Amino acid sequence: MELNFDILASKQQSVIAIGTFDGVHTGHQFILNTAKKTALEKGLPFFVLTFSDHPALITKAKEVPQLLTIFDEKMDLLHKFGVDNCIIMPFSSKFASLTYQEFTQKNLVDLLKVKHIFVGYNFHFGYKAQGNGESLKSLGEKMNFDTHIISPIQKEGFIISSSLIRSLIQNSKISLANKLLGYDYSLKGKVIEGQKIAAKGLGFPTANLKVNERKLLPANGVYSCKVKVDNKVYSGVMNIGFRPTFNQTILSLEVHILNFNKDIYDKTIEVQFIDYLREERKFENIDALKRQIETDVYKAVSTFALEREDKINTPLSSSRELSLSSVN
Repeated sequence: MELNFDILASKQQSVIAIGTFDGVHTGHQFILNTAKKTALEKGLPFFVLTFSDHPALITKAKEVPQLLTIFDEKMDLLHKFGVDNCIIMPFSSKFASLTYQEFTQKNLVDLLKVKHIFVGYNFHFGYKAQGNGESLKSLGEKMNFDTHIISPIQKEGFIISSSLIRSLIQNSKISLANKLLGYDYSLKGKVIEGQKIAAKGLGFPTANLKVNERKLLPANGVYSCKVKVDNKVYSGVMNIGFRPTFNQTILSLEVHILNFNKDIYDKTIEVQFIDYLREERKFENIDALKRQIETDVYKAVSTFALEREDKINTPLSSSRELSLSSVN
């Protein structure tokens, strides 16, 4: 995928999809697919305009959300879902001060020669977010481009949005969040030195992860997961929390990878969440905790086996199947 960190002049008319696209969820995927289809039908180049982070960072909004997808993750997903040309808008205080009319004229019309613009139903842009899809429609009538506002997309009885998915992930509803995303929510992190409590005291060695501070963490608790190490996928159990049985006060992210004993310190691995197993709680002693971890591992293996069976039995499995040769 070609990345541009500035808006360059296009040599011909273009089709553009604009948005933050945090998570690149199934609603975003519909916008991208619809826009790209129009571009192919019209024989025009297709661009995605997005940001390296959330615009709320620059606009100094009261609440700046954590990200479903940090920059590299979002770029990988955009490319996976058919985007070949992506423009990372130079979002700065100066850029944020542009009115929506100025932004449209200077960037979309003069530089990109836009003919078709695709945005979501809740799209806002320009100074103090005063512009929206209807504003674009009005400007398009004067500047000779068409605006396509994509209606809300529903799945599992919910209108899909990044904010809803963030809320689900923060409230342990990881399985539902995955359905709305269209893929398993994941964390990438470097394996760092831990206190080796799980290995020495419990017999369950874990990889302790350090992740990007802008990445949204799921709610504290225990999860069944898949762990990608060196392009191989293993089943595992992830714990997010403070290890209350050991009276710890620092948040830890640790994953036990089943049937795995390699040295992976300083490697970057990916944890893909499948389902929430239980809340983190304090046990009366180490033996009680060990018995619970054994139960967690059993549930994780069962969850993964059911998911694998579902994929085998669905006609779409060939397009979504992960490499399972190392999964137990």
